Amino acid sequence: MLDQNKHKQVMIKILLDIVSEKKLSAKFGFKGGTALYLMNDLNRFSTDLDFDLIGEGGEEEIKLIENIIKDNLTIIDKKTKKFTWYWMGSYEKGEHKVKVEINTRKYPNEYEVRDFRGYSVRVLKQEYIFAHKLCAVIDRKNLQNRDLYDVWWMFENNFPINEEIVKLRTNQSLKEYLSTMLEMIRKLPKKYDILQGLGEVMGDGKKDW
Repeated sequence: MLDQNKHKQVMIKILLDIVSEKKLSAKFGFKGGTALYLMNDLNRFSTDLDFDLIGEGGEEEIKLIENIIKDNLTIIDKKTKKFTWYWMGSYEKGEHKVKVEINTRKYPNEYEVRDFRGYSVRVLKQEYIFAHKLCAVIDRKNLQNRDLYDVWWMFENNFPINEEIVKLRTNQSLKEYLSTMLEMIRKLPKKYDILQGLGEVMGDGKKDW
């Protein structure tokens, strides 16, 4: 069973440890579902920490990040790939795991510095978060219902969309890509459970979207 409050506090501690480290604070842009949840009031819980590497980085940054994670979690898995630095850790036996992922692929993203609990956090701008979330719906090997929910929520809240990112990632205009995405959704089996995987991160009142 996911203890949302405990999980949230662990994620916030890791986030603030990263942004308070002088050698890291300007090098990472907070993004993804947890950035939407903590910085933009997304009404579903998110369990992972996702960042973009801004500029160049390597072994020094990996070591600093890993030391911060070790201070907060017992690392049970880690990978360094061409475009991804990844750690999975546990803060307590039997509790939900925390994933920390750094994307090193370069996109023409823009970030803004936001205040969070008295700390300055570099956050991916809304229009870029939305564009990347839209692309993720089809990009992932397997469809993730959290992506569908987040996209719906951002449409409902009138988030802007950076069309350049959509074009760059999909080689389609925004209009063309939305048509492709909607056609894919229409082809889902009638018995497809759109709430699968969302049970622990959404309250009952939000499950009728």
